[in-house]
Amino acid sequence: MITQDISSLPNRASLAIDICQNNNGTITPLGGSCSSISDPEPTSFVLITIDVTYTYVPFIPAGFQFPNLNIYATIPPTTIHRRACDEGDHMRPRGIRRWRTDWRMDQGSALVEFSLIAFMFIIVLLGIVEMGRMVLVYTTVANSARAGARYAIVHGGERTGGGVNGPSGPGSTTQVETVVKNFASAGLLNTANLTITVAYPGGVNTAGHNVTVTVTYPYDPLVRYFNGMLSTTMGSTSEGVITF
Repeated sequence: MITQDISSLPNRASLAIDICQNNNGTITPLGGSCSSISDPEPTSFVLITIDVTYTYVPFIPAGFQFPNLNIYATIPPTTIHRRACDEGDHMRPRGIRRWRTDWRMDQGSALVEFSLIAFMFIIVLLGIVEMGRMVLVYTTVANSARAGARYAIVHGGERTGGGVNGPSGPGSTTQVETVVKNFASAGLLNTANLTITVAYPGGVNTAGHNVTVTVTYPYDPLVRYFNGMLSTTMGSTSEGVITF
């Protein structure tokens, strides 16, 4: 019966079952090996004990490590022992107390393993959040380059006025860069880390000539654990033809 109950567990070869009988001080092995069994009431009952020993091998392998977080954990195999004692129709209080003690031990072992599995689950969730943020950052960088190019193509050499309404061209790209930074700040980017390059391939800013806006941004992960894996520079270039 015990073998059938444990058949679904891994490492079944470690199971050891010892069944012993103490009849007025005479110990008889009924299965496995027996050690000395004391019986406080030898003339009243025949004492039967069943010892079950099993080696639990943790699901998480040894050497479970997160170097970037300075977390190193090792869960060694644990030997679990149970003893049930029966005197006729009465269960000995000693056996009941031992059962409760061992059950608390199992709860502690499960808590350790659950905490590590929960930690892995949290890392997976943070990874999903981090990947979503990477998409957001790249989309913001690409759209900020487009916004800068759209501004530049309608603020060529034929534009009149000053400041934000004035023309932009070679050597005077401050307003284009300001538009790019304003757009990027809406996507929670650190505008101080943006690298903005505005180029006029023809060397002039008159209508019909091209203008390109290139924006690059070094990605900064929210969680430092991903610094080594996700540290990359994102960039996008947008080009347009100056209309006026």
